[in-house]
Amino acid sequence: MKNVPKKSHHHFCPRSTAVALGSVWSLIILLTGWVAGLTSMSEWGNRFVSVLSSIYMGYDATFVGGIIGGIWGFGFGSLLGLFFALLYNRIISD
Repeated sequence: MKNVPKKSHHHFCPRSTAVALGSVWSLIILLTGWVAGLTSMSEWGNRFVSVLSSIYMGYDATFVGGIIGGIWGFGFGSLLGLFFALLYNRIISD
């Protein structure tokens, strides 16, 4: 740790942050769609799918609907991760 400057700022890699957040959100959307379709006990899952199906076209509590929602989720999560990393890097560099 001797060569590290005292005032070093750590930045996010925008591409890595976008892929990471996109993957996590995609997996959440995919699994929620599948679980809500398999069980009738998960009322929260059906409500979640119902709300997000108004945003993500084709998203439904079915196998194919979960995959479509996962694709939408990856795109949305990636954009959110990219903007977050760019904003953070902009703020930290000032």
